[in-house]
Order: sequence, then structure tokens, then C-alpha cells
Amino acid sequence: MTKRTFHKIQEARYFLAELQKAKHLNMFSFYLSAFLNAARSITWVLQSELPCKKPYEDAKSKLSSAQKELLNLFVEKRNVVTKEGNLTLKQTFFAHQKVDVPAGSTIRIVGTIDEFLNGSAKAENLTTPSHIVEPQVVELKTTFYFPSDMVTPIPELCRHYLVLVEDLVNEVSEACKDAQMGTNPFK
Repeated sequence: MTKRTFHKIQEARYFLAELQKAKHLNMFSFYLSAFLNAARSITWVLQSELPCKKPYEDAKSKLSSAQKELLNLFVEKRNVVTKEGNLTLKQTFFAHQKVDVPAGSTIRIVGTIDEFLNGSAKAENLTTPSHIVEPQVVELKTTFYFPSDMVTPIPELCRHYLVLVEDLVNEVSEACKDAQMGTNPFK
């Protein structure tokens, strides 16, 4: 792997780390845009530096249909961000298992959106009168999804994509190194 390709991988890793920490929709979309552009450019930089093209084509042809779908999804999302401005995202919130209420209880989350996002909102137990049980501070998590896939959170998809691209880069780099040393018939 060359320095330029490695730099692009590091750039994508950085934006993925920031993306995973983002709680507000705007910040998340900014980091997602940066990740998509950085991650998508990894294979372009790799191909521009390859002394031989066949290993890249061969490695890509060996990918499973699910891996190809993931690559295509990220090409599509990167194109939307770059050419149309932004993506439609779905943001969900949920209480982490820090809430200590009896089984079968009904709770209501009370607080402003900022309190909700920074984890200082309160959970009120609606089953037991409030004079018996004090409201508890709740740790709330936020997750972002593409509306077409409400199963896998975007940061997890991004992580899978980056691992796939890094594996592809490593395979191609090894094949090119072998070809240059005369031990690989790909040249």
C-alpha cells in the first residue's frame, strides 16, 4: 500500500470515529459526507498508484454479491451527497439499560432535546406514583439509519464498508507486490 492510499484510509477512519460520536443530526450528516468522500476515494487513489491494473479487477470480481451491494450502496450515497447536497437520514433515540424500573412499568422520558441528547433527561415511572419513585437520570443513545435500511445503523454500515475496502486494498497491494517480484501471474 502506498502513502497516498494509506493517508486516505486514515482520513476515512478519522471521519468514521467522529461519525460514531455524533449525536446531532447536522454534525452526523457533516461527518457522514466527509466519510463517504474520503472512503470512496480510497480505491481511486489505489488505482491511480497501481503499477498493474489486473489485480484490482480480479479482487473486485471475487467479491460476494453482498459485498458488491455494499460497495454499490456507498457509491450511490456518495454520489447523492456530492451531486445533490445531502442524504435523507432517519434518527432514532432509545434509553440505554441504565433505567432501573420494575418489569412491566411504563416510563416517560422528560426533558428538552438537548437534555435528551446529552443524557440528562429524566425517566418518570408512570406505573408507580412519583412520590414513591424519584425520576431517574437516563442515558439516551441516538442512532442514525438510511430510511431504506432501518435495520443496520449507518455507522455500522460505514465500518463494514471501510473494512471491505481495506481488505480489497491489502489484497491488491499484495498481488501487485508479487507481480513486481515475478511471483504472481497477474501482471
